[in-house]
Amino acid sequence: MARSSTFNVDEFLQTTINPEGQPFDTKISFVEDGEYPAEIMALSKRTVETDDRGDRELVEVTFNITDPDVQEKMNIDEPRARMTIWLDNESDGRLSLGRNKNVRLGQLLTAVGLNTGKPWSWGQLLHATCWVRTREPRNAEAAIMTDVAMVGRDRGSVERASRR
Repeated sequence: MARSSTFNVDEFLQTTINPEGQPFDTKISFVEDGEYPAEIMALSKRTVETDDRGDRELVEVTFNITDPDVQEKMNIDEPRARMTIWLDNESDGRLSLGRNKNVRLGQLLTAVGLNTGKPWSWGQLLHATCWVRTREPRNAEAAIMTDVAMVGRDRGSVERASRR
């Protein structure tokens, strides 16, 4: 049997909150710039109107940073980071193949072991694991997640050359 609950606005408005002298945070803290193991948690595809190229499709890939030290430091069970992949499409909607086409998508597929030339589906990416290099978002005031600058199969493939 389905449970139903009724929201009582008067009760809600009369609820007293006691933050015990500690004010609430007013800014989101981001995963520090670095290299971390990650799991793909969500995919979101949308179309964006651009000035120079008309309508373009993109896929937002949301990662859960699985490093326990990051989770503890941030006080978050699933710290998140996001990678934007702009898609290159043919006029019929198919993904474009070839030189300089869908390079970020190819990097992601390589990182999770799917860039083999064989058929794959977007659903296969969910819960796939890889390594990511994170960086603070370009517009940190408006952002809600850390940016993913690079993906790879292992830590060495996402490390900056100066750290190797």
